[in-house]
Amino acid sequence: MNDVTSNLLPLLPELILAAEGFLLLIVGVYWLPRVTTGFLLAAVLALLPPILLMPSFSAPAVVVMNGMFISDAFSAFAKLLVLTGTGLALLLSQRW
Repeated sequence: MNDVTSNLLPLLPELILAAEGFLLLIVGVYWLPRVTTGFLLAAVLALLPPILLMPSFSAPAVVVMNGMFISDAFSAFAKLLVLTGTGLALLLSQRW
């Protein structure tokens, strides 16, 4: 693995989530008035890959990009809480 790949590997869940967000935003512009339930389900399912790719809570801390990004147990726990809360909020907003 070269240096760029090893620096971007801890960022993989965030990069995937950003790419899925951009894709859902582009798709939502064209399909949202017609298909709301499928779009909402796709948004909730888009949260699963970052959750599955998150490092475990026992993984050692990783510092990349000269200290701008730190992946440790606390950040994994906080990401899990935020992504779970986002998924629940999306599911609860289905009636609106």
